[in-house]
Amino acid sequence: MRRALLVLLPLLPCLAAEPREVEIPTPRGVKLKGTVDMPAKPNGGAVVIAAGKGYHGGLPLLRTCAERLCSEGFVAVRFEWAYFTAKKEPAPDLSTEIEDLEAAIAYAKGLEGVKKVIVAGKSLGSVAALLRAAAKPDDLAGVALLTFPVHAPGEPGKVFPEAERVAKLKLPILILCGDRDDLCAPAAIYGLAASCETPPAVAIVPGDHSLKEGEDDAKREENVALAAHALAVWAKRRL
Repeated sequence: MRRALLVLLPLLPCLAAEPREVEIPTPRGVKLKGTVDMPAKPNGGAVVIAAGKGYHGGLPLLRTCAERLCSEGFVAVRFEWAYFTAKKEPAPDLSTEIEDLEAAIAYAKGLEGVKKVIVAGKSLGSVAALLRAAAKPDDLAGVALLTFPVHAPGEPGKVFPEAERVAKLKLPILILCGDRDDLCAPAAIYGLAASCETPPAVAIVPGDHSLKEGEDDAKREENVALAAHALAVWAKRRL
């Protein structure tokens, strides 16, 4: 019985109200589409989750992460990039996306009972999260980089300059990727981690950049659940 409970724990849904759709204001007047998962027993923490370039908040990794975090007492705030909603492209330097992320962080801070905020992002969202955390770390409890793009496809020895910024980040860090991700090979992740002033937690789960393994949806669901569980465990320890 105890063993079965441990197996099922990462898959528990958020035992709270249904996720609610919200609008998040930005300084330039654009309102971001957001989703808030509110736990039944808040723990004082919120996690703001930024999507990938073409990956909206309702897709498996972000949705499952939000549900898993909610089951552990976190308020989970997902949002859509303004460019994604407008069917455009991100800014070349991600300045607009960092502004979007800043707005989502401010929104999370304003929610009742929130005392600490963690920022997490998938792929492009992880780069925006890193850049924002590097520029303004003092109001964050940690940063989680999910499927973090470290290098060009098939070139693990050539680390992106943006990725190298993680080495100087003075915050608790989680780097999570799939073992077959052609943008963040495990060897490159561990090499980058070794250069960090604040040693990051590293989680490697099965799968590619979307945590898929071929066309097997069951495996993808398991991989996503593992990733969400790793994020929730790491986030709890930041409180």
